[in-house]
Amino acid sequence: MVTPGMRRNWRSAALAALAGIMWAFSVDARAMSADISPDGKQILATWSPRGESGRDLVIVDVASGSIRVIGSTTDSGGALWSPDGNWIVYQGADGGDLATRIYDVRQGSSRTVSRQFGPPYAWREDSRRLAGVAHDEDVGLQVVFYNLSERGESLRTNIPVRQVRSMAWIPNTDDVAYLGTSDSGTDVYTVEGGEGRRISTSGDVLMLRLVRSRNELVWARSSKNTRYILLSLYAYDLKTRSVRRMGFPERVAEINPAPARSPVAVDDVVISPLGDRLAVVVADVKRGPGAATTRMQRLFTVRSNGSSARLVRTIPQAGPTNAMASIWSRDGRQLGVLHREGSRLTLAVFGADGSGGRVVARSE
Repeated sequence: MVTPGMRRNWRSAALAALAGIMWAFSVDARAMSADISPDGKQILATWSPRGESGRDLVIVDVASGSIRVIGSTTDSGGALWSPDGNWIVYQGADGGDLATRIYDVRQGSSRTVSRQFGPPYAWREDSRRLAGVAHDEDVGLQVVFYNLSERGESLRTNIPVRQVRSMAWIPNTDDVAYLGTSDSGTDVYTVEGGEGRRISTSGDVLMLRLVRSRNELVWARSSKNTRYILLSLYAYDLKTRSVRRMGFPERVAEINPAPARSPVAVDDVVISPLGDRLAVVVADVKRGPGAATTRMQRLFTVRSNGSSARLVRTIPQAGPTNAMASIWSRDGRQLGVLHREGSRLTLAVFGADGSGGRVVARSE
């Protein structure tokens, strides 16, 4: 007899196989993703029940912890709420193909908008247009602009990278900024007026964020030696087209106070939408009896000037599946943390300063 669980596993395996074939070359293959709704009341997350492969896309109610499955998605499905909170874009399966799908939050139903492009996605602020990434066998990767009102593509632009890690729509334009990886490293790029432009040239960018209130693109650069410099922050003024280095210190007392007490790496940085705080995940090595060591991940929240750092969460990273994903609410007042330890997922929320934490949901 075929059980619902068996059907779910077959469906998940098919999604995983399709994802490996179609989009492994383009998106940042992070095992977890999440997004807080514009009103801060719900969290969109990829969710993997214990003992099952593949991913469900779920909406978690922050107050009650109730979980609603809205579809199946890939590891790198890039699911995002629209700015008005009425839609969710994600990568799922439609028949035997991967497709970009839109979930209608009010109606509770999904429809396919295209099989020609996938994540990462970016929404225009009016929620009527979005951008994604496509692969052309002749020219490589392209940024695709899609009009939901007209239900069709409006533009494709070739881009000089082999992987797109994240994307943001530039306000009051039909342009986007994205974080792309090429042979020379990972940098910030834009597509403006159908033309591509490279903004940074260091090749070591960790994270990109659009700060709407300041009309800036802010990014974090990794350090070659975290014993002395944790990371550095830069801002690109979209009006003046100028870059400035922000005043983040080389050392943060709570994170890398001295060479002998510093993390071995910065795994991730997520910048608040207001640009005033960072969620920083660092890696440490914990030594046990004899020569045994355990790699630990520690999550901190810290102001963008390096002050008020606070440890939020610590987990062992004993295997490749143990990891953390940090997400900020649109108003910057909540920090969500989705982390995996073995086969169990935990979703928690904290204040922006790391206080008042509580678990919202755990997988079985």
